Amino acid sequence: MSQKLLFRGTVDFCLFHPRDVFRFAIEANASSFILAHNHPSGDPTPSYPDILVTRKLQKAAQLLQIEFIDHIILTQNNYVSLNELGVFNKKLNFQPSKN
Repeated sequence: MSQKLLFRGTVDFCLFHPRDVFRFAIEANASSFILAHNHPSGDPTPSYPDILVTRKLQKAAQLLQIEFIDHIILTQNNYVSLNELGVFNKKLNFQPSKN
């Protein structure tokens, strides 16, 4: 098991590219991974970009055959699992708001 801080953002934005996640996963010889990031606002609700990044990572993970277990959003007092919300289940067709 391994963990690494891959990106550091500002209070409301983080420049992020999926290839950097997979570079780390491949270097670590990972068979699976969990992505986590924080929302300093205290609201763990996934944003539209959070959902889009998750879906991009899912597609890349399938291609590379590295299991994407979950994307977790953390706050000081709470968390949200995008897998538990149904974002990972394509049959549910989870649609985020664009706010």
